[in-house]
Amino acid sequence: MDLKNLKTYFLVSVISITLFSFFISASADSTDPPEVRTNDPISVDINSANLSGTVNPKNSTTTMWFEYGKNRNNLSDKTPEVDVGAGNNPISKSKIITGLDAVTTYYYRAAAKNSFGATYGEIKNFDTRFPQIDFTVTSPAPGSKYFAKPILLSGTVASSWCSNVTLNVKIKVYLDNILLQTIIVGDRSGGWSQSFSMWYNGNLSVGQHNLKLELYGNNKLRATSNNIFNIVAPEVDIKANNQDGPITIELPLPTSPHQYYTLSWTARYITSLLTASGDWAGEKNANGAQDIRIARKSNVLNQAVDWVYRLRGVNHFATNSDEVKVKVIQVPQCEISLNPSNIILPQSSTINWSCYYADSVQIKAYKISDNDNQFNDGTYQVIVNNNIDYYSSGNISVRPSETTRYRLESIGLDGNRITSSSLLTIGFIPTIREIIPRW
Repeated sequence: MDLKNLKTYFLVSVISITLFSFFISASADSTDPPEVRTNDPISVDINSANLSGTVNPKNSTTTMWFEYGKNRNNLSDKTPEVDVGAGNNPISKSKIITGLDAVTTYYYRAAAKNSFGATYGEIKNFDTRFPQIDFTVTSPAPGSKYFAKPILLSGTVASSWCSNVTLNVKIKVYLDNILLQTIIVGDRSGGWSQSFSMWYNGNLSVGQHNLKLELYGNNKLRATSNNIFNIVAPEVDIKANNQDGPITIELPLPTSPHQYYTLSWTARYITSLLTASGDWAGEKNANGAQDIRIARKSNVLNQAVDWVYRLRGVNHFATNSDEVKVKVIQVPQCEISLNPSNIILPQSSTINWSCYYADSVQIKAYKISDNDNQFNDGTYQVIVNNNIDYYSSGNISVRPSETTRYRLESIGLDGNRITSSSLLTIGFIPTIREIIPRW
């Protein structure tokens, strides 16, 4: 081989190796267009939105952009293309678009391209926000309490200025998710306000209720307001001698001046006078007091005596009542006396006794020690043991041999009572005997 042919052979070999290396290198790179995914917007405002998308360049230099518009089939607006590199991993990008119309549906998608083609993500949509909505409910005031019909539902709905769009506006008024009224505001652009007022005369349960307002623009729900108020039952409180009761009072003696206990009461959230029942009757004002004479219910002694005083309050939504009990008990009330309280044997003394409200009476005699003047419980005797009724009295003559105390023990329907007398003091006449003087 001559030198000329050798040079030619060498040149062909170098070109062949270079081309082979190029094709080997090219075969290692992807020939796919980028992968694109359209994400949900990061944020949406009245006139702007922050769009988001994800791109995988597939090892080829790639650019990305967003397309958007009001017509799903005509995404006429486009953001500037941005370089997302030539890697092989997903890359998320976002872009804020401005100059949008308020309260308008927009469609958008992410897109990307490299040298092997363009790819478009899924078409999604968003609604630009409604301008600031101010809900003012004047009645019922939030947290207020109502107990009478009808209830006034009133307020104002207002929007800030929005001159770049005209909306067909309506307001729906709900009470506990029940539609009460639809207010057609009509086409509005710019700032506007709309008042509403209605009387509600229906039944409501006691508890919390919600007056909900919904604002619609172009038949889409744009804003909601919830306003909580309360329906309350009557509150009634009755006391006896300033106590909730039950209270217990002793039946006084029939011979004593009349004695009383006092009922007092308060009520609120009522729409009519209170109604009394039980052991009294009639209509009562919301606040008052009344003295009640202490007495038995009947002339039968052996009968528990419970007086019940009840008050019932009513409003347009509920009723409520309260009661107080007064127990008049019949505890024995007795007296015992000695006449005279001092004797000199062989004189005697008379025990006089009387009892009200006792079922039985015992009179016991206790001998008294000369040293300590205390009862000697082992030396008494039963003088009287009667089964008696409403009132009983008596007397008995006694002639003890030494100083004695007499105690009356009575048992009644509702308790026992001990009544002690004074001492019966015993004296003696000295014995006179003849003394013969000694001379």
